[in-house]
Amino acid sequence: MFGYEEALGYAVSDQVPDKDGITAALVFADLASGLVAEGHTVLDRLHELARRHGVHRTGQRSLRFGSDGALDAMATLRSDVRAHRPETIGGRAVSAVTDHLTDAEPDMRTDALVYDLADGSRIVVRPSGTEPKVKVCGEVVAPCGPDAVASFAAGDDHVAALVASAPADIGLVDPIS
Repeated sequence: MFGYEEALGYAVSDQVPDKDGITAALVFADLASGLVAEGHTVLDRLHELARRHGVHRTGQRSLRFGSDGALDAMATLRSDVRAHRPETIGGRAVSAVTDHLTDAEPDMRTDALVYDLADGSRIVVRPSGTEPKVKVCGEVVAPCGPDAVASFAAGDDHVAALVASAPADIGLVDPIS
């Protein structure tokens, strides 16, 4: 088992009860060693996973707020976004919207909106837990073509375009720009 959250770290097993870079590095070194013993590389394994499960690429954009009145401004902005339900984001049809403040189990509620897009992509909008900003996180999943490196690069381009257009499509206005 291996999980991560881009801003916080890695959770590798239930042996370490928190996200931990040292344990993740040890598990990764063990993986790399085993692959080398089999005559493979980590990159070979990454490409094998992409061919099996598709190319998964993530990206994010942060909308920063000034320190004066930031919490109130962010709350107003998130309220406005909840009231605005776009039909498309980045030219992709929105197939579902999940509001984790109201749609999640009571003990799992958090201030996040998830927009599932018809092509399998998604956008998550949430406040930062440590700074006066709202994060717009995107994920795209695409089939892996014969050239895995080109497929990853194309995925990076797709997610960059998606997170660039998402704030305007959702109704987020960058407060600093």
